[in-house]
Amino acid sequence: MILELSEKAEIIISSICVKKFTADPIEEWRENLKGISKKNTYRNNVTCFAFEDIAETLKDYFTINKDKPPNIYKYSNAIFVKGAGTAYAADSGIALKGSYLRRMPNGMQAPHCKNFYIEPRWHWDGIEEIKRAIYIPFTCFDNFGHFITETLSFLWPFTRESNILEPSMVMLSGQHNHSLAKEVSKLIKESGHYPVYEDSLPNICMVREMTIPDSTFSLHNSISNAYFSTAQKFGSLVLEKRQMNSKILDFIYISRTKLASSQRLILGEEEIEDYLLKKGWSILNPQQIPLEEQLFYYSHAKVIAGFEGSAFHSLALCNISGKTNHSIIMLGDLLSPDYSMQFSCQGVDGSYLYCTTTDPSTNKTSNHLAARTLLDTPEHIASIVHAIANKKFEKMHSHD
Repeated sequence: MILELSEKAEIIISSICVKKFTADPIEEWRENLKGISKKNTYRNNVTCFAFEDIAETLKDYFTINKDKPPNIYKYSNAIFVKGAGTAYAADSGIALKGSYLRRMPNGMQAPHCKNFYIEPRWHWDGIEEIKRAIYIPFTCFDNFGHFITETLSFLWPFTRESNILEPSMVMLSGQHNHSLAKEVSKLIKESGHYPVYEDSLPNICMVREMTIPDSTFSLHNSISNAYFSTAQKFGSLVLEKRQMNSKILDFIYISRTKLASSQRLILGEEEIEDYLLKKGWSILNPQQIPLEEQLFYYSHAKVIAGFEGSAFHSLALCNISGKTNHSIIMLGDLLSPDYSMQFSCQGVDGSYLYCTTTDPSTNKTSNHLAARTLLDTPEHIASIVHAIANKKFEKMHSHD
């Protein structure tokens, strides 16, 4: 029987949050961005920030563990409940540390954990038992951004040259027939383990020996280098499917124009694209291009620009770092710390162009997905993007 969050569990969860914030920590961080002294300000408050300066503001709120190895949690007698979003200790019924997805500074949010407590039994008779399994806390195939970041963050044990875990069943949520699931299955099988998806697991079972890998990318919270080794290994598996001989594109603009109008529509983006096309840019709509082709284009591009969106997380799958000749120009007004942490850890050169605001006519309650209007004309915004790109392109070639 599943119970509501218990008083005991509430005490445990609240004790996790060590640092206290007087307001939303993400909004506090964004407010601090205004204090960056090195910035270029254009007319109508359009402002350009360098990634390296943004990175300096991260340390007071988020954790970038470039070299720290991730943890492995090992438990005896763990209870798996289908759809719970966590695993439980058989003796206490409390959610096991590391078994549920966490976000925000100090991991203060656990958005997919349905209950932190189940009623413990003295005897768990009559339920199926699994001798040994690796439990993956979060597997999401329906949202590309959360798959690229959070799901991949738990798969690092399957990318190591020397296998650190004994060959085991790997317990995953989600559906096994999704295209991304096939790539995950391949990754796991190549490491000597075998994946079992939630649609093939019992509703409840006892796992006598449960191993749980720690997250290497916790949204709005932390990131480590181990995440990138996983992402790039996964990216190499995706690239193996390429069958086309694609042209290398130097200047790429990632478009949002083909997304639904409810997904942060940028009013005037088509005009920006028209201007850039005339300047020799290539416009990519990720929804219309196979992932393997996207990765090829991004890997070989010199400059990649576009409004903030999940497609930029795809760059983690490519061999892009501070040692490669890549530069990124991200546009918008809701800079996410997740992109900033990603680019900081990668050491990628780039700029953030603050150039939009929420469309006053929007009726959406979610500011994150509300339509955006430009702070200046599309032509002026596009000219700034092109000028920044040319400057970075010239700087790259000055070192050739």
